[in-house]
Amino acid sequence: MTKGRWIKERKKIKKYPKTEQQEKIAEAGKEIGEKCVGREGEEFQLCRCQILAKYFKNVVCSIKN
Repeated sequence: MTKGRWIKERKKIKKYPKTEQQEKIAEAGKEIGEKCVGREGEEFQLCRCQILAKYFKNVVCSIKN
């Protein structure tokens, strides 16, 4: 003889606004996906670094072309 199970449902996750940092990361990621496709190695790293430098002040691209 088994007893019935009692299941407690969790509350639904509330949506919360994205922070400024999260929005910048999302925008930079989309741009990297569009502009750096097909590049490899240093060429990709340079492309990615240049895009990140647009969005974030403290990014310094040390890769030379």
